[in-house]
Amino acid sequence: MFSEELNKLIEASLVDGVITEKERAVIRKRALLEGVDPDEVDMILDAELQKLSQNTKPSKQGVIKKCPSCGAVYEAGSVKCPQCGFVFVGVEANSSARQLFNKLEQIDLYYRDKEESGIFSQMLGKKMTIQKIDDEKASLIQGFPIPTSKDDLLEFIPSLESKWHHTAIGDTKGHEKMAYRSKYKECIQKAHILFGNDPVFSEFFNQYEKNKYSIDNLGPIQRLLIIFVFLLTFMVGCGGVMSHCSNKERSKEEQLVDNQFTELVKMIDDLDTPNSENYSDCKRRILSLVWKEENVSYSTKEYQKRIKNQFEEKKWAYISVLNSVYRQKNKEDDPDLSQYLNQKGIENETDVEKAVE
Repeated sequence: MFSEELNKLIEASLVDGVITEKERAVIRKRALLEGVDPDEVDMILDAELQKLSQNTKPSKQGVIKKCPSCGAVYEAGSVKCPQCGFVFVGVEANSSARQLFNKLEQIDLYYRDKEESGIFSQMLGKKMTIQKIDDEKASLIQGFPIPTSKDDLLEFIPSLESKWHHTAIGDTKGHEKMAYRSKYKECIQKAHILFGNDPVFSEFFNQYEKNKYSIDNLGPIQRLLIIFVFLLTFMVGCGGVMSHCSNKERSKEEQLVDNQFTELVKMIDDLDTPNSENYSDCKRRILSLVWKEENVSYSTKEYQKRIKNQFEEKKWAYISVLNSVYRQKNKEDDPDLSQYLNQKGIENETDVEKAVE
């Protein structure tokens, strides 16, 4: 019906199931040169497109994208056309980040209006209002859907990482900051599943590994625990130096007590930071650490009691963080840990909630 050259041109344009305006213009120009009615060519093109839309199933590799300027096919996530250099970043790439931050801004504006009217300052007070904003933002971030497209993730991941590192806790419990951390981790995991072999994401994966060792990766109670362990370790270290100087004068009974304390403390220090995955193993290991009363004379019993209390303090500090993981999921204390929590009078303590995400 048409010349071989015109047919090849039409077939090449239809191979991806989409015809750009530039491709259509080139085909019409070729038809005019061959004396073919361009409107007739348009009818043929539209009919072929209709057939393709009815018979072609979605590709497992995703939708093929074409440059709106020259019609060249380009890979999803590209910032410009490889053929003509047309830039197409910013059209849809930041949609998820933009939607999330717009909703977060709406929360700020809502409470700002209420604060100016004096409603919340009278009902809740400034500090409680700030915490309520923190909680609502954290809830929004945690429930926000993770994007699945490459270009959306490329924009969303660094936005979350930046917010995580630069969101100040202030007078809050840091729920918003931890929500950013949690969503950032989820996005990295999703990117691993969808684009694990894509070199474009390799920088994000490397940065995520570095972030694991950031102080921002810890909750408030975990930070306090680290400070406590550091101070306790420092005290034990100082005690060790003094012990070395006076080792000849120390009785064998005190040495036995010290040896047991050192061994137990080391076992606690070697435990992993508790989370939802390793919770059962952490609980089993910490509960297995029990002080064994040494058979000492009366003069050494007071010393043993003091050292034992130091061990129990360290053990309780770890158990309190462990219990916060259970409470976060089950909204109550772990029955297996209640006897330790009761000993410290924190049976209904809420300050350790959400310490570990």
